[in-house]
Amino acid sequence: KLNQLFLFQITAGEATNQEEFKTTHEYWPGYSTVTDLYNQAERLSGGKQYRDAMGLYERILQNPSLQIFPQYGEAKEKRTQAFDSYLSLNAAEFHTLTANAQIDTKEKIAKVDELKPTFQFVADSLPKASLNVSSLDATVSPILSKARDLLFRATTTRDSLQLALDDKNIRWIIEG
Repeated sequence: KLNQLFLFQITAGEATNQEEFKTTHEYWPGYSTVTDLYNQAERLSGGKQYRDAMGLYERILQNPSLQIFPQYGEAKEKRTQAFDSYLSLNAAEFHTLTANAQIDTKEKIAKVDELKPTFQFVADSLPKASLNVSSLDATVSPILSKARDLLFRATTTRDSLQLALDDKNIRWIIEG
């Protein structure tokens, strides 16, 4: 257990000398694993590859032997931030899509169909009991609420776009 404090006692004659010694992180078992995963996840997050970064943070959190490292505690927070960033990125795309009147209705429907699974993914995957991430956590709850709201809005937007497309097609048939 290299992560714990060592106590050395040396007796020389009648005098006993004690010295405490702590092994640096670099020599602890699992150090290279946790630092490699954490650095890769940070690099991916910096490159806006949030979904891949989430997987690496989860790999850190799934290994209980890595709890001795400070990166373990940060990984849970960073995982939540990656979910939030991923959701915000896709939410911005959704808002841009719905506000753009230049895009054809069929294309809008297709893009909304592409975005809906991302909102569903966040709502389903962010809380995870095996990682001790509850849906009631103060940092998780607002993200879940936002994901569910976006999923509802995407569903209703898609339905109304489909209705408009159907109406347009029926008018074309009747007039044609």
